[in-house]
This record gives sequence, C-alpha cells and structure tokens, in this order.
Amino acid sequence: MPRQPDLSAYAGYWVALVRDRVAGVGRTRDEAYQAAKSARRREEPQVVYVPNPTRDDGCPDVPPARVADSRGPYDATPGAIRRVAEAIGQREATAFLVGGTVRDFLLGRAVHDVDIVVPGDALGLGRWLADALGGAFYPLDEQRDVARVLFSWQGESFSADVAALRGPSLDADLRARDFTINAMAMPLGDLRREAIVDPLGGLADLAAGVLRPVSDVAFRDDPVRTLRAVRFVHELRLKAAPGLEGAIAADAPLLAGVAAERVRDEMNRMAALPDFGACLRDMERLGLLDIVLPELAGLRGLAQPRPHVWDGLEHSLRTVEAAEGLAAALLGDAEGGPWGDFVATLGPLRAQVADYLAFCVAAGESRLVLLKLAAALHDVGKVATRTEEKGRVRFFGHPQVGAEMAAQALARLRYSAVAVAMVSGVVREHMWLLSLVRTRQVTNRALYRFHRAVGDGTVATALLFLADLFATQPVEDDPSWPAAQVIVRRVLHACLCEPHVVSPRPVVDGRELMAALQLSEGPLIGVLLDAIREAQAEGKVTTREEALALAARVVRGRQKVGRDGDR
Repeated sequence: MPRQPDLSAYAGYWVALVRDRVAGVGRTRDEAYQAAKSARRREEPQVVYVPNPTRDDGCPDVPPARVADSRGPYDATPGAIRRVAEAIGQREATAFLVGGTVRDFLLGRAVHDVDIVVPGDALGLGRWLADALGGAFYPLDEQRDVARVLFSWQGESFSADVAALRGPSLDADLRARDFTINAMAMPLGDLRREAIVDPLGGLADLAAGVLRPVSDVAFRDDPVRTLRAVRFVHELRLKAAPGLEGAIAADAPLLAGVAAERVRDEMNRMAALPDFGACLRDMERLGLLDIVLPELAGLRGLAQPRPHVWDGLEHSLRTVEAAEGLAAALLGDAEGGPWGDFVATLGPLRAQVADYLAFCVAAGESRLVLLKLAAALHDVGKVATRTEEKGRVRFFGHPQVGAEMAAQALARLRYSAVAVAMVSGVVREHMWLLSLVRTRQVTNRALYRFHRAVGDGTVATALLFLADLFATQPVEDDPSWPAAQVIVRRVLHACLCEPHVVSPRPVVDGRELMAALQLSEGPLIGVLLDAIREAQAEGKVTTREEALALAARVVRGRQKVGRDGDR
C-alpha cells in the first residue's frame, strides 16, 4: 500500500493531493483545489482538511472560513458583504446574512449576491439601503416583503436581496430552507465564526462536504430543490447525505408542477457548470430528466446503425460531454487531452471562439449554455423519423424534426425567443458540414450558405458537429476525423474573421433593385438580394453595376423559365 504522506505541517488548512503528493494548499477547499489544478491540470486532485490539534477555544475543529479575526470584524470579508454591513450598521438595524451568501462566505467563494433577512419592513430597509449605496431599488414581492438593491462598488456590480423573516423567528426561517449548508445565518454586525446561527449543523456538513436537506419534506415543500440538489453536488463538489437520492427520486414527479421559469433557471445554472453532462446523467438516474426534457426519453435504448456504438441517449449525453471538453480547452480550463491538438491549431482564433461562447444572448443564457442544450437535444428527432428497410435503420429528416421538438422544449421552459431560435437552428443544421467533410472542399459559396442557414449559431453549430462526431465512435476509428477538424477550423475562421465571405455588406438595396429593374415589392426582391450577396462572397460581384447586371440576368432567367412552362 502507498504510504500516507505526513500532512501535519498543514494543520488547519485544506490540502489537495495528486498521487499522494501535495499539489495545492489553501484556507478553503476551493483554494486548494484550484491551486492543484493550476499545477496539475490533467489530473483530478483529492482535497482533504488537515485537523488542527492545538485548538483550545472549545470549538470543534472545522475547516477555516473567510471570517473576521482579531484584526477587526471586516478584514477578511468580501467587498459586497462589507459594503452592505457598513451601510446597514449606520441605521443600526437588525439584519442577518443568510443562505448561499453565508455558505459562499465560509467557503471563500466570490460573493456578488447578498441575501439578507430582517424582522420586518424589508421594503423600507431596501429603499434606505439603495439610497445609502447609491444603487437602484426594486420591490420584488410587496406581499411577501422582499426587495432587491443593485449597486456598484470598486468597478463591480452587486445585488442585495432584503426579505422579511419567513416565519415567527430566525430559527423558523432557517429551518424552512432547502439544505443545511444554506440554513445558517450571520448577524451583519458581527461577522465572526462564533456568531454563526446554525440550528441544523450546516457548518459541520459544509466542513465534511455533505449535502443534506433540512427535513424530510424539503423537496415536497419546493420540488425545484430536486434540481438544485443535483447542481450543488457538482458545483460545490459535495457528496449526497444518506437517503438524499432516494428522497429526490421519490419526489421527482412533483417537479412537473413547478413554474417553468424556475426550472429553466436551474437548468441554466447547471448548464453553466463544466460538467453539465454529469448533471444530466444524475437527472436521468433520479427520474428528473423525463420530467424536464421528456423529448430525450425516446432516445433511451434507441439502437443506431454504424458508425454509432452507443444508443441514442448515451450518444446524446456523450455529445454534451464532448462539447464541454472542447469548450474547456477553448476557454483555457483544460490543457492537452483529446482536444489539445485541435485547439492548438486555432492560434489567435481560440480567444475569439472563447469570447463567442461567453456572450449572453439573454439573462443566464450564454452561447455556451445554449450549445450544451443543443448538444443534448440534437438527435431528439430520430425517434419520430426512424425507418428500417432490409435490416438497415435510417433517420431521414431527423434534424428538421428535432429542430421543431427542441424549439417546443425550450419554449415550454420559457426560454427567450433568441435562445429558442438559436438552439433550434443549431439542431436543424448540425449535420450541414458533413457534406463538406466528405468532399474535402470548402468554398466561399458554401461558407456563405452555411452562415445564412444558421446565422448567430454558426460557430456553435460547427463545434457541435465536432462534438457529435467525437461521441459517435472512438475517433481513432473514424477516418473522417482529421478532415472534420480541418473543415471546422476553416469554418470558424470564416465566421469570426471573414465577414466579407459569410455576411457581405450589400452593394445595392431592395429599393435600388426595384427602381433599376422596374420591379414591384415582393419575394423576388429577397431572392435577388440573396443571389447578389452570394456572388459577393464568391468575389464575382464587387460593384453596384455588377450587382444590377446579375439581378437582371436572374430576372430574365426566371422569365424564360416561366415562358417555357407555358408552352
């Protein structure tokens, strides 16, 4: 057996181990983990806390948190909390930090959203706090006495939610929350460990890395917590308390009665994690996936012809995981691995692709999140289009059917119209590049038509195409894999660096066409403009005169076809 390393020198700290060697040290689990990943990106560290046997303050030895010490009550406090605490201190109001704010504070995570509870008149305190911070006040729920304050400090944006206690006391409020790690409170006037209000042992669970519901009815009280549990396990690297997964599975059907917007928000938070694929696998195992995305249910056990080696659902989940691996390499969160060589060939283009993925088309809906959703849904149309003739299975038209199903799924979850259009477009065109890989040719005309078909989703579609291939069979068995990488690299460059090819600026507009060719307004004008822009992409049209000449030829050709058809 390998010898356990002596960690006594790290007493009171978190230590990340890789192959029984110290790879990172920190005052929080996250700090140690990140330190290890910075040094050993390709390996997954084991993070442990080294107890401090010298404590004599009567408190149990739990991992250190970023709380105040003898230097003063706010020295180690995140800026958002400090700013709010100082402002409320001027009013001498009774207020407590609660929920995820306390949890993240103790874990040393960045805090941008401050959750506060007060005995009463939260709206009044919220208005006063907004004035004190020079921020904006929003009454979120006047009936339940909940307000939000948006403010800036040192160039960063923060929010503070102020709510009246849910129940007759702080203890009752905390016991009505979701998980023990979120059922702690800290007086805003005393941000020391000793001042933590912890009726359910949340601090000990946080130290042990355990996710535990506050009660046996936590999921029945709010079924969206079933999704939140899956997210917390992955986001905070926690392990499920005994009985947690059984409780989730038992109460999973209740999720169907939750407002779609709340389910969407949890899915977005999950999809923003680097291991959304693993979250989906947990959802599948616990009975949540069929409720949130029933479109995927039909893929379970759906046999696929070669070169596929996995059934429909497993292939879809692997496609999500492949997209995540590719995105991690593009964003610089992972080096080497199966995507290392491809990403290395992108050069400066890599940063542009990363910026593309990070852009949010709507609140909580980055292009990366939408790419992952498209990856999950890209083959849902196969169930309805499956045919079998002489033992050969086909899925003719599954991208088009799948696009409609994906649009319906996201609309049902109340995604923005922009998100619905992008995801459905990516699903519809996810096989578009296959013909280019087969011919090994990429013309400017093809690039223009690809961009015209997908619009803002061109880069996402190209990345999904690669992820889809990667998840079809082992890439070493796929003779088209090298060509696919070359084609996608060319497409990415065109979409991000060659607007004159994929979206050339028109040299004429519709009014000029109608005036010059004596045409009436109608669909023909759009056809002519598209023909002109395609010719511009090919370099065949560069001036207004050439554009009008091309349009005239197209009109004459259509008129001749019409006359021939009348004979």
